[in-house]
Amino acid sequence: MNVVCVNCDLTQSEICSSKQLVDTKLHQISNVSKNKFFNAPFDVNMRIVQGILSLGLGYSALEKFCMHMNLSIMSSKTFSSYKAKVLNGHLVGSNQLLLDVRKNVREAYGSKND
Repeated sequence: MNVVCVNCDLTQSEICSSKQLVDTKLHQISNVSKNKFFNAPFDVNMRIVQGILSLGLGYSALEKFCMHMNLSIMSSKTFSSYKAKVLNGHLVGSNQLLLDVRKNVREAYGSKND
């Protein structure tokens, strides 16, 4: 399949129809770890895994969705690796939030050493 620009009649393959961004942050998951970036071309993989997990579903639901939408299905190993990244992001974010809350409580009430 080729994509043709309506303005300049430039023909591109479907994989080049949009600009590819490199080293961009993905939603809140990568914001918790400032030095880690997810690769932008796989941004859609992370989003679909997050969506499936937020519905309380798993890999078999993703397979069914992809079959009905006539999409290529990612492997269960890839799904598991993205699931681990989502979990890691949530754990890092939760730990950072707890550290910030503890710091604010200590500042508000004073530490035991004061």
